Amino acid sequence: MRKYIFLVFLLCSSFVIAQQSKIDSLYIVLKTAKADTNRAKTLNKLGTLLNRAGYVDKSDSVLKEARKLAEKLNFKSGIAESYRGMGSRYYNMHNATEAMKNFSVAFKIDSEINFKWGLGMDYACIGLAKYQQGNYDEAMKDYQTAIILLEATGNKDYLFRIYQFIGILNKKRGNYPEALKNYLRSLRVAEETGNKQVAGDDYMDIGNIYIEQANDSEAMKNYNMAIERFKESGNKKGVGNAYCSIGSIYENKGNSEKALEYMMNSLEIAKETEDKEGMSNAYGNIGGIYENERNYKEALRYHYLSLTMDQEIGDKEGVAEDYLNIGGILISQKKYSESIFPLCAYTAENKERQSNMQVKVFFTVILLYPLLIYHLPVQGSLSSRLKPVQVPFFVQALAGCS
Repeated sequence: MRKYIFLVFLLCSSFVIAQQSKIDSLYIVLKTAKADTNRAKTLNKLGTLLNRAGYVDKSDSVLKEARKLAEKLNFKSGIAESYRGMGSRYYNMHNATEAMKNFSVAFKIDSEINFKWGLGMDYACIGLAKYQQGNYDEAMKDYQTAIILLEATGNKDYLFRIYQFIGILNKKRGNYPEALKNYLRSLRVAEETGNKQVAGDDYMDIGNIYIEQANDSEAMKNYNMAIERFKESGNKKGVGNAYCSIGSIYENKGNSEKALEYMMNSLEIAKETEDKEGMSNAYGNIGGIYENERNYKEALRYHYLSLTMDQEIGDKEGVAEDYLNIGGILISQKKYSESIFPLCAYTAENKERQSNMQVKVFFTVILLYPLLIYHLPVQGSLSSRLKPVQVPFFVQALAGCS
């Protein structure tokens, strides 16, 4: 079963509430904007929002236009901002090398003009690129430097994000006390500045830490606080994610009725907001609940719905997990022959992520092979259906080589 993990909305790749309306507003502003520094700022802001909304090509052209104008005006901080925006674009594309190149150019320009706020942002973004590269120690140093620089400017607008980054890094290392400390710092700044969206993110992250510490009651409190803040900020997807997390708590407690209630609420919101990833998560979780209740018919129905959605959005890891869940249910039903395809498909989809689970699946199917002789639907003679060559076929399929 899939456990929903709430992802913090990052500074350089965050989800922006009602961002489409902001994008539309900026396009209107640009229609009458003169070719001055304000236009360059607006272009940079538009390029950043387009990037966050997933309009990669549009973001690229707008940021290049911003840079061209800023260079013409010798507007140094605007030039740096365009490079920082381009770096964020590459970061979102998981191209840490190109992201670092652009962040480094922005850093060089901001250093030349001693623009402390820009330098603080540069250090934060460079830290993100290093984190993406797996260089956690250096990333932490950059985050700490970013905090010092941004605090010196008195501008708290992005401090909460950096505290979140530090929280994420500490959680990655398994240092939950330090992760919790920094999420609480982020929450404090978010509440002080009235940023309901970020406060909701923080409550979710804090709840996730308590889950890791097996403190379900505190996790539940924070998830419910997240729901309040998300509702205040108009973030329906956030509400749906929180419902999903609460549903998981009830499921772990064995309260299938309440678990289904929250998961179904999460699914309805995902459908309403056309959040396909959220729909996939909800389908998978609902399937898992029915599986625990041994309602295999409903379990299979929802896992197949999750599979369809993951295939549609191109989530290969999700597709592999769906196949594994389907295969496991079929084995529970003693439908061994039917389980072969999803288990083989799981291994083929998962071939880039060699893991102990893959080895377990491999040997499960091999051990089941003798049973298949007695369960495969046979048309014609048994010898004509089960030839010796089929064993290496299963081996090849499970190894992801077929």
